[in-house]
Amino acid sequence: MKKLYVKLLFHSFLLLAITMGVVMVRYARRTHKIVPDLATLPSHFISNSVCFNAKLEHARQNDRLLSARTLIIGSSMGLNNVSAKILTQTFGEKAYNFSSWGFKPHETFQVLKQLEGKLALKHLIIPFNHTEFLADTKQIDYNGVYTHFFEKNVVSYFRNFFSNFSMDSFIKDWSFRSKYIYDDNVGFTLKFSDDGSVLLRPNNFIRPQEATGLAYYDTTGFARFSSSLDSISRYCNRNHIQLTMVYLPWRKDQLTPARNQQIAHVASVLATNYNNQFVNLSRLPVADKDFVDGGHMFEGGAIAVTSALIDTLTSRTNVVAFRHRQASGKLL
Repeated sequence: MKKLYVKLLFHSFLLLAITMGVVMVRYARRTHKIVPDLATLPSHFISNSVCFNAKLEHARQNDRLLSARTLIIGSSMGLNNVSAKILTQTFGEKAYNFSSWGFKPHETFQVLKQLEGKLALKHLIIPFNHTEFLADTKQIDYNGVYTHFFEKNVVSYFRNFFSNFSMDSFIKDWSFRSKYIYDDNVGFTLKFSDDGSVLLRPNNFIRPQEATGLAYYDTTGFARFSSSLDSISRYCNRNHIQLTMVYLPWRKDQLTPARNQQIAHVASVLATNYNNQFVNLSRLPVADKDFVDGGHMFEGGAIAVTSALIDTLTSRTNVVAFRHRQASGKLL
């Protein structure tokens, strides 16, 4: 029996050593680093999205997510193109940008359902362009979000970790963090500002070799997108949350007469269906120099978008207040 235990121990150690060797070789190939960066070793696998895992860790620090009164939730269109800091400074209540790469409205609804009744949320902002219409081929699983925030014990930690763990996802996550978590002005940065946004600057901006610029997508998938918005709208109505959907602009060289017709159709449908819950910034004149590519923006573009959004929201609030005073007979 003792020999059996020794053999089991030896083979277990051998298997562990081989696994570690494979991980280190693949890590080195991805990062071109011989010495691993242990500080960026992934400790959570809530989903198979590198960016979302990193954002969850950031959101839990100092209760950034749970205490926010305004949340911006979307894909990189929200992460790069809307400033939570400016919203906080303007309206005086904490705004947090909970966006991450490829985060689509039907996934937003999955997360919101898990956190129902747990948020201080008063206003939900969903920025988008046609990239959100695309079918999700990644099949990202967000079911561990609730336990990440509210079941902070060893059992839930290991359940979340191993339910989403795979060798490929672990190596990808670790190598991405090692390459991009320290740089705040790079195409794949995972270094979020305190408010959760990632505002990129044209000066000294680093575009990774593996980064391909975003180009115009057509409106295929708009029906599914609209269905997801319906679910989010009902959620917001049920929880007394103000919902704002923001249709973002493309860089001018991405547009043709046919594409402008597609954009006009989307804007018309959403304006009819959602009225004051919809803000159409698709024609906002953002300068070409303020775009990283066809849809992602530098800081100047994000400021232009956020300022235009604030102007619209302020104008609508003033109109509502005026009508309320008018109805109550308080106008002179």
